[in-house]
Amino acid sequence: MVIKGIMIHFERLYNYNSGIDLSYNILEGNIPEGMGLLKGLVMLSLSHNRFSGKIPASVGYMTDLESLDLSFNRLSGEIPQSLTSMDFLTYLNLSYNSLSGRIPRGLHFETLSVDGSAYIGNPLLCGVPTKNCCKGDPCSSTEDPTKEEDDQEDAREKWLFYGVVALGFIVGFWGLFFVLLLRKEKWWFGYWRVVDTIAARIVGCIRKK
Repeated sequence: MVIKGIMIHFERLYNYNSGIDLSYNILEGNIPEGMGLLKGLVMLSLSHNRFSGKIPASVGYMTDLESLDLSFNRLSGEIPQSLTSMDFLTYLNLSYNSLSGRIPRGLHFETLSVDGSAYIGNPLLCGVPTKNCCKGDPCSSTEDPTKEEDDQEDAREKWLFYGVVALGFIVGFWGLFFVLLLRKEKWWFGYWRVVDTIAARIVGCIRKK
């Protein structure tokens, strides 16, 4: 049996191991509505078959179920809201079907697949924990706005740094080269006065930040 995604071999079945594992067959058609009457089941695995149609709402009435695996089928439609009432459910896998619509919300149900692995392979599903925005919902950016502001601030500081380096190179090297080229000592005093003024302003800006 595949229980909670782990294959386990039982030499003998006991009452507390009650479950149905019909995975890896070629079963077709709809999942029977009467499946929900099997309230004593702890595990149900119908994965890797060819089941189609909707997931019966009656599955949510199996209150003792701890593991539900319906992955790798051809199921369509929405995920029943009744699944959110299965308080004992600890493993859920609905991946790789053709499910659509909003993923139901529930305090316990949302903890079953925080990373969204239970829903992959269903591109038409929307809502938490997928990245797809449901129709009618405000689609906000997934990025943190404060992070975006920090990135813009870093970009401004980076350009300011480049500007200071370029200005320092022009004033420090080419200015001195130009003064030496003219060979006029009276220009030296004016040149260094300008350098001191620029340096003082740069230091003042740095201290203000």
